[in-house]
Amino acid sequence: DLIYGGVVGNLQTPYLVTYKADGIRKLLFIDREKGIWLIYPNYEFNLLFLVSQAPEICKNFSGTILDGELIMNSKTSKYQYLIFDCISFNGNIGVQDYPYISETETARHTIFSQLAKIINFKENILRVDIKESAILKNPEVFFSEINRFLDRRELLSYPQDGLMFIPVDVEYNPHSEKHQLYERRLTKYPDTVKWKPPIEITIDFAIKKVSHDKVSLYSWEHVSKKYVPFKGTKMF
Repeated sequence: DLIYGGVVGNLQTPYLVTYKADGIRKLLFIDREKGIWLIYPNYEFNLLFLVSQAPEICKNFSGTILDGELIMNSKTSKYQYLIFDCISFNGNIGVQDYPYISETETARHTIFSQLAKIINFKENILRVDIKESAILKNPEVFFSEINRFLDRRELLSYPQDGLMFIPVDVEYNPHSEKHQLYERRLTKYPDTVKWKPPIEITIDFAIKKVSHDKVSLYSWEHVSKKYVPFKGTKMF
């Protein structure tokens, strides 16, 4: 993917780079009748505010769902929610089809950047913010920006474990899982990708007990959408 035509020089879309925050991915959901919630996959709900307690400005954005990371601010020891995308705006899920960034039309980044300035809660509850990003226009910008981002990691107020590369002109979900893994080249199917230092690379396993002294490892297969026996990788 790090060839000309992938992250840089892609004929379908430019890319931007941002930090990969090392937190818990949660959706922030605003509902005029039921309050403001943080939602974790598999339907774990955390209520932030009841309707009667929610900041008045938030009630103007009922039906808005933001995608982001919940982290602990390393400098203030307070919770911070870093938005990186928008799934619904005032009940309009059509925003998922908007480009991520655009100078000529409404874009998802524009929407959630403005919301981050408006929808903020009491400091002792949750601070809403966005991450720094930069568009990678050409190889020279790519190398200079990547070096700048890596050099600034220690200055961040939140933990990070790598970088994210996001296609600018692609919808929220390009459904790359429909393609076989060997087909998923950025030159053909632009998608969000992540880079991690080798020491941070991990694999998530499911463990099934076979007997009292034996277990089997399973990994998630995106194409079949099920756990399959782990048979190793090219390295292990």
